[in-house]
Amino acid sequence: LTQEIIVITLQVLADACVGQLSNYPNSALTIYVVIKPCPEPLFDINNRACKCSQRLDRFNATCDISKQSIVKPKTEDFWLGYDNATNELIINPVCPFYYCVFEEVSFSLNDTDLQCANNRSGLLCGACSEGLSLTLGTHKCSKCSNYYLALLVLFTILGIALVLFILIFKLTVALGTISGLIFYANIVELNKTVYFPHNINGPSRFL
Repeated sequence: LTQEIIVITLQVLADACVGQLSNYPNSALTIYVVIKPCPEPLFDINNRACKCSQRLDRFNATCDISKQSIVKPKTEDFWLGYDNATNELIINPVCPFYYCVFEEVSFSLNDTDLQCANNRSGLLCGACSEGLSLTLGTHKCSKCSNYYLALLVLFTILGIALVLFILIFKLTVALGTISGLIFYANIVELNKTVYFPHNINGPSRFL
């Protein structure tokens, strides 16, 4: 609570009680005021007022003291967490690609997973939410089943077909057109954050 809010609260309580006590001149007026501490570490005391932590100024983030939450703007890509042991904010200027949402989000220090995308959670959104697993070839976390075993059959057939294709046409990955294609795909994959921004999947990482 800021100092101004405390003064207004005192004035309202006094106005409500003075009229009732006007008929009792010898009565004493007692007002109890609860002053809450500034909720650190998300807020700092600045000029005798509780304000959003100065560490968040560079990220254009805003704080809501009534909900004790932070509003992360769409234009920013930082990740914010909380260390219970040291009571300190953990701020990483850049969230790993595909891990955080690219939209305005409001969250508290008790639920920092709201800034994570694709059902992710934890430190830097580096883990899957409880009960979910990382899906093959993507950054998404989903509930898995035994149907993925069918992929083993598919990959086996495709692998044999690829080997036969290379043997029949006498192709190598070190020479010729196929080398250029693989090199191109790997370059694009390594720079997909530039070529494919905002959660758009680039070429397959299996190349």
